[in-house]
Amino acid sequence: MRGLIKRVLALFTSIKRHLKDDWGRHPYLIEEIDMSSRLVFLRCVGSRMVVKFKIEQFVSDISLVDKLPAKQSCVLGGCYGRILRAAMEGRDALNKVKKMNFLLSNKRGRYKIVFQNRNGDIGYYDQKTRQEFVEHPLTIVNNDYIISEFDPSQACYIGILAGISLEKAVSSGKSGDEIEVILNKPPKLRIVE
Repeated sequence: MRGLIKRVLALFTSIKRHLKDDWGRHPYLIEEIDMSSRLVFLRCVGSRMVVKFKIEQFVSDISLVDKLPAKQSCVLGGCYGRILRAAMEGRDALNKVKKMNFLLSNKRGRYKIVFQNRNGDIGYYDQKTRQEFVEHPLTIVNNDYIISEFDPSQACYIGILAGISLEKAVSSGKSGDEIEVILNKPPKLRIVE
C-alpha cells in the first residue's frame, strides 16, 4: 500500500513540475489563425479562455511573441510575411501598425541568427557546437528540429522571411512544380548530439 501511495505522489509531483515549467514558458498557445480576417486565436494554458488578436498587432508586440513556442511563432511570422508581401504588391490593404519595432532577442535557443546575405539566405550560429550554417528561410522552416531550437522572436523573423519568399513565388506565376522544389529543398546534413 505504501508503495502505491509513493508512486501516486511521485506522479502528481512530476505532473505539477511539468505544468509549472510549461506554464512559465508558454502561458498561451495558438489555437487558430484565420488568414481571411487576419486574426489569431490564442488559448490560455490551463483555462478555456480564448483571446483574439489581429496578426499585425500580435507580431508587433515582441513580449507576446516571446511567450509562444518557436514553431508557433514561426507559423505566425509566415502568415504575417504573406500578408506583407500581398500588401507590397497592392493586392491587399494592410492596416498600419503603430510602432512596428521588431527586435531579435536571443534569451533562449540553441541557434542564433548572425546575418542574411543578398540571396536571402540566413546565416545562423549553433552555440553548442560553435558551427555556422547558411540556409534559405524555407529550408529552416521545413525542419521542425532546427526551427524549434531558435528563440521565438528569431523564429518569427525567419517565418516572416519564409512567408515573403513563398508569397513572392506564388504571385510571380511559377508553376506548382517549381514552388514544390522551393519548399522541399533539403537541409544541409549535420550531426545532432
